[in-house]
Parts: sequence; structure tokens; C-alpha cells
Amino acid sequence: MLRVSPGLSVAVLILLTACSTTEPLVTASTTQPKAPSQTDQAVIAETVGRSDATMQPLAWANPSTGSAGVIQRIAPVSGGGQGCREFISTHQTISGSSSLNGIACPADENHWKISR
Repeated sequence: MLRVSPGLSVAVLILLTACSTTEPLVTASTTQPKAPSQTDQAVIAETVGRSDATMQPLAWANPSTGSAGVIQRIAPVSGGGQGCREFISTHQTISGSSSLNGIACPADENHWKISR
């Protein structure tokens, strides 16, 4: 049989009471999201360019910056004629998360770039 001293019971009760609060947790961002770095833009553009528009969502990551995200939508630009694709992606960095809307276009036959 396990015996607990009365002093220990009170300490455990106080500790457990401190862990159960009903106050809501409020968080806020103190900085405005920054535009993605040039290398993040290159990774996103290449991911959009290599993808099949039916492959959604599509994860991307840039090991050189630690940034990552998920491309949630890719669609051909209507009337573009250059093979450009609109996209919507998340962009997570150590300083926060944001949403990106842009257009990626072929830069040459092997590479893509963000045009907007």
C-alpha cells in the first residue's frame, strides 16, 4: 500500500491547480511578414514549374534558409501564353508564417522564376 504524507498531497494539489487555468492563451505577431528571400523564391518557382497542376497540396523546403511551406493551389495563367502558373503557398520561417500569392513563369528551358 502506498502512503502519501499530508504535506505532499497539498503540494501536488497546488501544483495541479496551477496547471489548469481557464484563461485563454493570446499570441500576437510583433513584426510584419517579410518578402521571401531570393533563394526561397527560386525554390518555390522551381517547385511550381516541376509540378503537375493536379498535384496539390505540394510541400517545398529550402535547406539553406530553413524556410518551408505548402503550395495549396497551382493554376495556368489565363491568356498568358508563356506557360506561367498562378500559385498560392504558405511560407514558414523562424520569424513567422505568411501566405504568398504569385505567378511563376519559365525563365529558360530548365528554370522557373517568380514574375509577381
